[in-house]
Parts: sequence; C-alpha cells; structure tokens
Amino acid sequence: MLMYAANIYFWRRYRINYSFIFGFKQGTELGYREVLLLGFGLVVLSLASVLANLDMEIDPKTNDCQALTELVPLSLVVVRLLKLFKILPLPNFKIYLL
Repeated sequence: MLMYAANIYFWRRYRINYSFIFGFKQGTELGYREVLLLGFGLVVLSLASVLANLDMEIDPKTNDCQALTELVPLSLVVVRLLKLFKILPLPNFKIYLL
C-alpha cells in the first residue's frame, strides 16, 4: 500500500491522468493520504492483534484460555476478508479527513 500511495503521489505531481487510465470514476478515487491512512490503520490493527495475542500467552492467569488467544488474530483475518469481498462496508475517508 505504501508503493501504491507513492505511485498516486507521483502521478498527481507529474499530472498523469491515472484515474482515466485505470478507469476510476472521476472524483471518487482515493488520494495518497487516504491510501496511507488505510495502510497505516491496517498495520496498527495487526500490531495490536499481535500484542494482544502475546500478552494473553504470557499472562499466567489465562493459560487455560488458549482458544481465546487463537481467536484474536483470526478475527483480524475475518474482518479483512469481509472488507475484501465488500460484505463489510468501507467507511468514507473523505468525511474523516475534513
């Protein structure tokens, strides 16, 4: 996603009409800031999932709850697959950036 955001930045900087080339609807394509926000949000969600899983593994009180620790990363994968197949709607990032 970082490379895609860099591509969008340079395409806009050198005034290449990438939305026409790739067939995006005019005015609805994401800018490089929105793509970076989406990428960094995914990284933060992944890191939080890993840290929560490690914290649950290290805590001696929850050693008997091994199924719960396996469900934390699985929930991240399920949410990403739902968004990939457009079952879970994506938020409108232009509203959040105003």
